[in-house]
Amino acid sequence: MRRRILFGGLLLALLALLAGRAPGNRSLLPTDRPRGMGDRRRAGLTVLMMGVSELGTPRWATAIVALATALLVLSRRKLEALFVLATLTGPALSLVLKVATRRARPYSGSGDRLLYPMDRYSFPSGHVVLFEVFYGFVAYLAFMGLEGTLRWAVVVISSVLILLVGPSRVFLGAHWTSDVAAGYLIGGLWLALLTATYRRAQKNLHRRDQAENGMATFEP
Repeated sequence: MRRRILFGGLLLALLALLAGRAPGNRSLLPTDRPRGMGDRRRAGLTVLMMGVSELGTPRWATAIVALATALLVLSRRKLEALFVLATLTGPALSLVLKVATRRARPYSGSGDRLLYPMDRYSFPSGHVVLFEVFYGFVAYLAFMGLEGTLRWAVVVISSVLILLVGPSRVFLGAHWTSDVAAGYLIGGLWLALLTATYRRAQKNLHRRDQAENGMATFEP
C-alpha cells in the first residue's frame, strides 16, 4: 500500500509539474484537445453529462455530503459520519493544486458557449476528486456494512457516477483529459488514505470498547 501511494504521489507530482508548464491552451497529453459541444451535441447525452456534473457543484455536493453525514449520525454511526464529512478534504486538496499549477481551462474550438459554469483553473478536476473520494467511500461503507439489494444498489450507483463524471467534464469542455486523469489519480490516492485511516480508527475504537467492557465486567 505504501509503495503504491508513493508511486502515485510521484506520478501526481510529475503531472502537476507538467501542468504548471502548460499554460493557456497547450496540451499536456496526446489526448488533450479543446472540446466544444459543436456537432457532437446530443440532447439526451448532454442532459446526462450536465446532470452528473451538476451533482459536483458546491450547493449539491454540500447537500449530499451533509445528508449522508446526518443519516449516519441518526444511525449511531458517528465514526463513519466523521469520515464521510472528511471526504471534503479531497476537493480541498484539488483546489490547492489548482492554485499551485494555475493551468487555464480549455476553450471551445467551435466557438459555442460552454454549457457549464466553471471556476478559474483547470488542473486537476475537482469534480472527479470529489466523486471518487466521496462516492468511493460511500460504496466502501455500503459494501462492508449493508446486505442484499441495498448494498449493491449503493455500490453500483456510486461506481457509475464515478465513471461518468470524468467524461462529463471533458464532454462539457470544462477540462482537459489530463485534468480528469489527474483527478482520478488524486481521488484514488486520497480514498486509499482515507479508507486506511478509517479502518485503523475503527480497530482502535473496537479495542477501546472491548477494554471498557472488560473493566465493567470485573467491577466489584
